[in-house]
Amino acid sequence: MANTTSRKSANIALHPAEEATIRAFVVSSKRDRLLTLFGSPKRRREALDALNHFADWDARFARPVDSSADVLALLRKARAPSECHVMSDSPELDGRDMPLDEGVRACESYSFASILCCVPDELAFFFDEVAAPRNRILLRRVRGAR
Repeated sequence: MANTTSRKSANIALHPAEEATIRAFVVSSKRDRLLTLFGSPKRRREALDALNHFADWDARFARPVDSSADVLALLRKARAPSECHVMSDSPELDGRDMPLDEGVRACESYSFASILCCVPDELAFFFDEVAAPRNRILLRRVRGAR
């Protein structure tokens, strides 16, 4: 199997969209550990569980989104493509590539944390675990910005 990650010590091929999302939006002090967990077949569940109430987003690129906001419209405005990759603590969703509108609906309806990986290194959306209130965060880097 081809290794699609730049990490030499990976136990499995980490999906390129997942690696790009973690590298682009997670604070540097947590990034390598999270990549290691997601890259390990035995520890991936632990990494997915850690997404629930995850707070280690790089604040420069993380914008909280109101619970009444139209996530699909927001992502389309940010130029999300019609397909996305899903990372989720919900096994039914994790690792799936799906149409953006279907991914948003699914992530909104499941109770566990999920990330829609839309544009590698540039655009993703985080749905926290259902709680009062449920955090929703737009993760966005403008191309060419540091």
